[in-house]
Amino acid sequence: MAVAEALDRPVRTQSGGYGGNGAGKTRLDQQISHLLGSLPHKIEVAKTTIEDDIAFTNLKKNTQGWSILVGSWKDVLSDWVSENRSAALPDSFGGPPTFYKYGFLFSYGVGFGAPLLLGHDSDM
Repeated sequence: MAVAEALDRPVRTQSGGYGGNGAGKTRLDQQISHLLGSLPHKIEVAKTTIEDDIAFTNLKKNTQGWSILVGSWKDVLSDWVSENRSAALPDSFGGPPTFYKYGFLFSYGVGFGAPLLLGHDSDM
């Protein structure tokens, strides 16, 4: 008989059982009980960590989305002020090129900012 086969076979003791005095079985039972007892705490810690990460990610997306959106509005406002435009004076508005520029800037803000504001992960 090979050594590997001899090691794989259980050894029958005089008391009729396998494994000697049972200390190994007791130790294994204690280890399993300990691990099962600590499992709810480990799950709670993991759940809290995941919820905190999701909340931080949502806050970051919200902040970035509003920054892009408001930044595009401020870009329109800065151009409006720097060009001395007035809604009361139709001649000072600038015509179609101004509409296109403001439309582009506003659409840029909505196009890149809104997905960040609307794409939040659920923290439940």
